[in-house]
Amino acid sequence: MTKLTQESGGFSRDSNIGYALGGQVGVLQQVSKNTSLELGYRYLRSNASTEMNERNGSKQGSLNLTSSAQTYLAANYAF
Repeated sequence: MTKLTQESGGFSRDSNIGYALGGQVGVLQQVSKNTSLELGYRYLRSNASTEMNERNGSKQGSLNLTSSAQTYLAANYAF
């Protein structure tokens, strides 16, 4: 479950709860005894949406969170 909230000056506050589904793949390479590097990809899909309404006014539009994709590189150190 994910929650999308819209809070902007001049607009009414609106929020909606939707489903989120995602996946992640990656590789971890040991560099030394305590250090490793990680390269990966994350993908998230959602159906959350909210509306943009002027305060005491009409609908101006909508916001939809449909998907998000990230490629990342990380350095890890173990104590």
